[in-house]
Amino acid sequence: MLQAITRNRSARNFGLGSRDVDKAAKFALREYGASYSTVATQSNRFGQFSRFIRQRHDIKDLRWVQKHHVIEYIDHLNDLIEQEVRPITAKTAHNRLSAVNRVLEQARGDKDVWVSPSKYLPSKSGITTYNRAPSDDLVMSAGAQLRYMKHGERYSVMADVCDQFGLRFKESVMLDYKKALKEAVENGAITVFRGSKGGKSRVIPLTSPSQLNVLSQGAHVQSRASNLIPSDLSYNQFRGAAYRAIAKTSLNGWHGLRHRYAQRRYRALTKVACPVSIGIKHGVMHHRYIANTNGCPLQEAKLLDRQARERIAEELGHRRAEITNSYLG
Repeated sequence: MLQAITRNRSARNFGLGSRDVDKAAKFALREYGASYSTVATQSNRFGQFSRFIRQRHDIKDLRWVQKHHVIEYIDHLNDLIEQEVRPITAKTAHNRLSAVNRVLEQARGDKDVWVSPSKYLPSKSGITTYNRAPSDDLVMSAGAQLRYMKHGERYSVMADVCDQFGLRFKESVMLDYKKALKEAVENGAITVFRGSKGGKSRVIPLTSPSQLNVLSQGAHVQSRASNLIPSDLSYNQFRGAAYRAIAKTSLNGWHGLRHRYAQRRYRALTKVACPVSIGIKHGVMHHRYIANTNGCPLQEAKLLDRQARERIAEELGHRRAEITNSYLG
């Protein structure tokens, strides 16, 4: 429970008694009434966040932290969960975000930058039970909102390409849309490697005319450049601006668009909806649903599910089919 503390919240670090962000976080946790061991654990978890925002945005005062910084950190946590080498568990990600929420809530005296772990991260088991793919209406609304912002055409293209090709945020920025458009027309697929994790390339198939449309629009917006970064901004500056922009829309983040792609591809490959989108438990229950819907034996349904997950994992840039549990349930 939030503790009512009298202090000068307009002062540096909300008047928590230290100019250092990490020490101020410890003082906030002590105010909250946390035990010595809890303070040590939670402050260590919060330290992961404070280093992240200091390195990316040079934030050295808790008063400067905005909700879009937390959302950007959540995308970073999702990347850590999904990385191939030494990934963190979904439970670890939940714990880190919970520490951020606790410290900032106590420091600020409100929940204005609080973000729900269950809404933005896979469940602690790693098998999501909350559908993080935004609806068509939310995506359309966000697209309309983005277009009226500074650099709005770029943001709109990035959102569309994340949705239509399952790209990560950085990949959507660094993609050479002109080359990708030419490749899509000639080969029926695009190769993604710039901005990818570990520089690994992957091939994503063209399955809809709307994919060509977004590549064409990106090529137009890109103009003479080889990516979507405006000429007057660095990548870091543009990334910060993009996260501020998306946080003002109905989406509140970029990562959910990859979920839309994964779920759409699953339906195309299996002819049925994925577990999380229809509320059927992952595993045997959903395999039975596939078998009943498609009129096939249970073993064939199980194989179809596995093959679809392997294909989607590859298209998202992963080697492990199990990573799709956080997208599909």
